[in-house]
Amino acid sequence: MDQHARATEGNAPRNEDIAIPTIRQVVLHTLPAAAITVIGIPVIAWLLVDATGEMTPRWLPVLIIALVGLAALVHHFMQAPRPSFNKRVSTREVKHALSRTHKVGTVPTDPHVRTAAGVFACSDVETIMMVGAFLLGGALAALIRPEFPWLGTGFALVAIVLVIAFKARHGWFYLKALHSDSRTG
Repeated sequence: MDQHARATEGNAPRNEDIAIPTIRQVVLHTLPAAAITVIGIPVIAWLLVDATGEMTPRWLPVLIIALVGLAALVHHFMQAPRPSFNKRVSTREVKHALSRTHKVGTVPTDPHVRTAAGVFACSDVETIMMVGAFLLGGALAALIRPEFPWLGTGFALVAIVLVIAFKARHGWFYLKALHSDSRTG
């Protein structure tokens, strides 16, 4: 029974009753969108060459928008359930909680900050998954079409993507600490 069916019956869970998902749950729910990205990037590289062997870049924006749209749509429907972000908690508090948990290993005691940081941490893990899918798809595209001139600029994109993944690592540690803390006490 899906969540929309429960909502029509009047017994839908309240927002604060939804638990923060584990790392495993977030990864499993992100895999379909990541798979579309890993497969889609090499397919785009393959489709950009016409029958004469020439590159046809006029279709590139359309193909990229279609790939991003499809991955975003699949991710939206497959996203691990989590509470919505509490607007009473500032982003500064959440970032402080994430970095403190990364350094110290303990989660905040305030339940509102803990939940808000958990929502941010889920997004961070999803970011790491999609960045990895982007890198893997790009590597596969480079294997399929090594003659493309954009491979040189791909290194700059890889650097940017790795910086994003590096910044998102706090969420991984936060979810790990949050769920190890809930198992022990």
